[in-house]
Amino acid sequence: PDKAVSLIKEQIPHLSVHNESLPTWETIGVLSRSETFVGTFSKISLWVVVLRYFSAESLPSFMPIESVQNLKQLLGEDLDPSKLQFYR
Repeated sequence: PDKAVSLIKEQIPHLSVHNESLPTWETIGVLSRSETFVGTFSKISLWVVVLRYFSAESLPSFMPIESVQNLKQLLGEDLDPSKLQFYR
């Protein structure tokens, strides 16, 4: 996590990046309410994206391209690009 934070801060210096160690449910809660979420192909990231996707707020999420099929199964075939985008 420290390496990822330093790389992100290097690439996007104006971005506020936090690296905290919290219990799982607190982590999901914090991430589901954050302004922007960049996830990995993990169970926690999938849960966070599902909660954010159906939130009344417009909270963008970014997930790895490998998660497309899983998220289509969870969220439906027509994914809203204003809520969810994929990266390589």
